[in-house]
Amino acid sequence: HANAIEMARHLDDDASPKSGRAAFVDAFRSAIRKLARTPAALLVPPVLGLDQSSASCAELERAAGKPVRELLALPPSPPGDRLQRALSAGAQKRGVNVVDAHVTSASPYGNGAGVPKVSSVVVEAPGMRVEVKPKAVVLAGGRWFAGGLVRDGDAREPLLGLPVVDDGFIVGDSFIGDHLGPFPDSEHHGIFRAGLAVDDALRPFDAGGNGAFDNVHCAGSIVGGWDPARDGTGGAVAALTDEL
Repeated sequence: HANAIEMARHLDDDASPKSGRAAFVDAFRSAIRKLARTPAALLVPPVLGLDQSSASCAELERAAGKPVRELLALPPSPPGDRLQRALSAGAQKRGVNVVDAHVTSASPYGNGAGVPKVSSVVVEAPGMRVEVKPKAVVLAGGRWFAGGLVRDGDAREPLLGLPVVDDGFIVGDSFIGDHLGPFPDSEHHGIFRAGLAVDDALRPFDAGGNGAFDNVHCAGSIVGGWDPARDGTGGAVAALTDEL
């Protein structure tokens, strides 16, 4: 199989005793029997199906007589695909219009009487350009690898130009070495904790430490002050800030 998605799709096949899942379960059972010691639990590659992962996992648990769980993987990832489809289905069921596109620009609005708001955002995809006028905007684009933060001269959030902060200091165009520890395993790699500074309502601050936009909120790893890899809380913080 070319990738994990293809193998997971193969394991959805349970039409016959010689199906992909049946062959996988037989091989799994045989491998367990050859082990010198019986494990308390088993972690398997993330390939247990796209539409019938629960059934695949249950069959493996019956074959092993032990708890079985999937590992995670970088894209293309079957667990990620299942989660994305579940979120999309849940949103649509609740009447949310899901637009698969990129936000290319945003228009702030301020009358000088208070904190500005974002009055509209433009989303684009091949053959489509739509202007949306939201009541609120949630920035949940992740950090450097995901593109929620960029560093092309100045470190910033690319949509609204919000400053990236490392332990209270704006990163800007400073030397990257100033935000790294002396050794690879150092706890002082501030750049891995860098992100947007926010208030108690998760609204971002501007470079002066003031509220940047009244109707913009941040969620997930774009919020600074924590290191998802070292803290081990990436998914939990993302879920908590999304709920807030």
